[in-house]
Formats: sequence, C-alpha cells, structure tokens
Amino acid sequence: MSINIVRNDITKVKADAIVNTANPKPVIGGGTDSAIYEAAGSEKLLAAREKIGEIAVGEAYVTPAFDLPAKFIVHTVGPVWEGGTAGERELLRSCYLNSLELASQYKCSSIAFPLISSGVYGFPKEVAVDVAKKAIREFLEDHEMEVYLVVFDEESLVASKEHFQSVKELVSSEYVKAREEAEYGLGLYGNSKGLRRAKEIELLYAEAAPSVDEAESVSRRQAIMEAKDIGELLGGKQIGFRDKYTEFLYGKKLDPSKVYTEYYGRKTHNKILNVEGYHPSKGTAIEACLGLRLSLSESYQLLMSAGYTFNENFDPDVVLMYCIINKKYHIRDINDELERNGLPVFDLIY
Repeated sequence: MSINIVRNDITKVKADAIVNTANPKPVIGGGTDSAIYEAAGSEKLLAAREKIGEIAVGEAYVTPAFDLPAKFIVHTVGPVWEGGTAGERELLRSCYLNSLELASQYKCSSIAFPLISSGVYGFPKEVAVDVAKKAIREFLEDHEMEVYLVVFDEESLVASKEHFQSVKELVSSEYVKAREEAEYGLGLYGNSKGLRRAKEIELLYAEAAPSVDEAESVSRRQAIMEAKDIGELLGGKQIGFRDKYTEFLYGKKLDPSKVYTEYYGRKTHNKILNVEGYHPSKGTAIEACLGLRLSLSESYQLLMSAGYTFNENFDPDVVLMYCIINKKYHIRDINDELERNGLPVFDLIY
C-alpha cells in the first residue's frame, strides 16, 4: 500500500476512516474539527464524542462517521508547537501511529489524515509534513493500508510538494478561499484574518486545559458509569479559588500589592485570603488572572476553581484570551482592545 497526497476537502474524501484533529474536550472547535462535525451531523457526532470524554495529546479514539462517506472517525489531539524543544514532534508522531493502529484494529483498509497541528496549533508546515510522512511510512512497513494525507490551504500544498513527487489536486484555490471565508467569515476584528485569530484563540483555549493522565481519565469515566452513589466520586476533587489563588501568588513569589492594586484592591484581596468560602464574580476572577500575570493555561485553571471558564462564543472573552496570550495584562490595554473592536470597557461587561 502507499501514501497518497491529495489536495481536497477532507469531508469529501471516501475512506474507511477519516481522522479529525479534535479538541481535547468534547466540544466543537474550528477549522477541520468544525467542518467534520458539520458534514457528519453535529448533534450525533457530539453525542458520540461526549461519551469518550477528554482526550490527551497524541491519543486517538473512534466514533461512527454518521453522515460522512466513511465508516469511522478517528479523533486525535495534536500538540501545540512550542518551538520544537518540548517533544512536539514525538507527540505528533504518536497522533499518526495511534490513529493508524486504531484504524487497523477496526479492520479499515483506508484512512485519510489532515495535516495535523499545522493550523492554529502552529506546527511549521514542512515539519508537519515530514513527521506525517515518516510516521505513516513506518506504519506501512508492517501493515497493509491505503493512506491519504489531505492538504487544503496553499502553504500546506507547497510544503507537501517539496516532500512528495506527486500531489493530486482535487479542489481549486477558489474553492479553498470560499471554504475559508465560509468558516471564518468577517467578524470580531473586522476582517477574515481577524476572525481567524479569534478561532485560533478558541482552539488555544483547549490547550489551556490542565494536563490529563489518560489512564486516570478512563478509570474515572468507568467509575462514573458504574456508580450507584455519585456522591462517593465527588469528594476531594475540587480545588477552591482561594487555594488556587494563593498557589499562584506564593508560587510566583509576587508582591501582593502589585497583584491587586490595578484591579480589585486590598479589601477584595484580603477577602480572598481570609473569608472562608469566598466566591468571586467572574470579573474579579479574571482580574486575578491579570494581576497574577497568568498564562492562558493558568488562567483557565484559576477560573475553573471558581466555577467559570472563558466562552469562545462571547466576544469580550475572546478579546481577554487574546490579551492574555499576548501578555497584555494592564486594564488600559485591555480596554483599548475592547473599544477597538466596538465592545464596552471591562467594568461595563464584567
């Protein structure tokens, strides 16, 4: 069998298995993930995906393909590119090998991959193609399967042509452009590039989730399904806002006055530290993220400890995520970004 490189819309490819670049959590993301859900039937696929639960980076799981021209969808979570020094290549290789092994277990004779992690997760296209090629060829040394690597955008097409002698183009540049406009449209920042950035944030928000021990995750899902008294499973799992707040405050060795001065003041800071069961508003919880100079991942954790999260469908939250990713922590900078995009200032929203 062989590797077939095609330029096509992956939702149109006929193969036994279609690989989806999934969100770690059972939610619908953007890009390929969104397109596959739309083509398969969003409600049916999401219900099946929710039964799987959270997926760790590099792992792969199967659902039915529903309305897609395939038997199965293999869901795998790609790594975010962090410069190449955080084991990203090996994690990406695992995405391909685990997906291929799973397809083999389900007796698939053909499988179609997108170029995993090469979009908003930031993998350089050439690196993404090289990892895909090597992993697929490694698998095909001992297995029989028809493998399609499906590229879509112009940059991925160029990178693929540098690695393979033949790339069959089944869609035109005009189709690609039209599809991208349909997916990303015009919106928050006033142009398609701007809303693409918003979609990037939506997917990066998934990267912000706390890391998952897959064995523990599977075990807990099984325990939930078998539980006769769910109360037995709830104790000791939730870290409160105060504990998480102090963990970051003291762990980063920050001057408390510099943390709260610009945001919520000493009185609220003292409440957080000293009032048992203190529960902040979402605005205060976000201000705490800003004052503590948290990364997006850390911000996600602190918000979750108070029962909140960022909503990627709520424009102000998208702006906040954008600011945190770009280390714009001052309220004046955030208000400038909000106003630039026609939104009220922070205090009027949160």
